[in-house]
Amino acid sequence: MEIIPVLNKIDLPAADPDRVADEIETTIGLDCTDIVHASAKSGIGIQDIMERIVQNVPPPPAATGGPFRALIFDSYYDAYKGVVVFFRVVDGEISKGDKVRFLASQAELDISEVGIMSPNQVPVPTLRAGEVGYLWGNIRDVTDARVGDTIVLAKQYKEARASLVEEKITDQAPIEPLPGYADSVPMVYCGLFPVDADDYEGLRDAIGKLKLNDAALSYEPENSGALGF
Repeated sequence: MEIIPVLNKIDLPAADPDRVADEIETTIGLDCTDIVHASAKSGIGIQDIMERIVQNVPPPPAATGGPFRALIFDSYYDAYKGVVVFFRVVDGEISKGDKVRFLASQAELDISEVGIMSPNQVPVPTLRAGEVGYLWGNIRDVTDARVGDTIVLAKQYKEARASLVEEKITDQAPIEPLPGYADSVPMVYCGLFPVDADDYEGLRDAIGKLKLNDAALSYEPENSGALGF
């Protein structure tokens, strides 16, 4: 991992960049010969930081040449767009209008928009291997887009599956999923019930949307005839 040392808040009256740089070298052994002096508040050194990132941080590894695959690392629910998924493209490319498939949930949808964060959402025609971006396409079920799931193109998935059937191969996935994330082990348990039984569906939907933003949360709906749901 490439580390770029940066000293922030150098605009403060009590700032002593040389002393702090020496402390960093002594404490953690990081070479601070070319440390960047910056101030996020006043904008000092911001351009230098960006240039250093371009020069020192290596580019993403080249694509393997296989079918499109992307890893979901975050998502959130938007009242207008539905579930907005953030992902990193590992192989291939994806464009607006493509039909994708989530391997874990097996859900399929047409993409309404793909884009990048710059820092706000900026639509782009295509995302390629090594790029990080977002997509949405009227995903209304929050369980369809899970953190750690692999996104593939539905057309490529069906073609790969047909090829396996034709060759009578039964012990191989049409497209190999990417290594995802291990499920968190619950440490705190609780039971939640609405005061009014009519609010049960709303509570369940709200918890589902909360789980979308917090992969450590797990829940199971309960039914109770005595409580009316």
